[in-house]
Amino acid sequence: MGRPRPGGAGRAPAGAAPRPLRPAPALRRLSAAGTPRGAAVLADHAFLAEGLLDLAEATGEVRWRDESAALAEAALRRFADPAGGFFESEAADEPLPARPRSAYDGQRPASGAVLAGVLLRLAQVTGQPQWRPLARSTVEGFLGDLQRAPRGVETLAAVAGELLGRAPQAAAPQAPAGAASASSGAV
Repeated sequence: MGRPRPGGAGRAPAGAAPRPLRPAPALRRLSAAGTPRGAAVLADHAFLAEGLLDLAEATGEVRWRDESAALAEAALRRFADPAGGFFESEAADEPLPARPRSAYDGQRPASGAVLAGVLLRLAQVTGQPQWRPLARSTVEGFLGDLQRAPRGVETLAAVAGELLGRAPQAAAPQAPAGAASASSGAV
């Protein structure tokens, strides 16, 4: 969604990554040494699916799109919230009485919003319409957040814009707080 796409340099790491992590329904987290550390969370599925879809777009190789679709399907089974959107982890992994979910971007884009973008892109590149309503239900599941704080949910807002047929817009550069601008007449 508006980011540079990887080229051929991404093939080797992508080709190595899915093998030890498979099958998609049982995606695992790995330590730097390659030792399994536990079940993958929504972020693992969403960002890997997005990266594989980017790689498919950059290389034209359908297998990366298919890997992305398999990860998206696994994420839907494991993390989908019936009210729309996604939980950050599986119910079995959460000792808390409530499962966290959020559309707010932090140091990285919100996982559920990234996955919604993947679902929308899958609808576009595969021609399979079932992905689009899933992306839409994510946007609808966080509609209150979009209305209350659109600046905090930019990734989800971009997906909403694409669903509505609006082209993504680059963010305008902003002056630091307290900086004078040429239009204010300050010198």
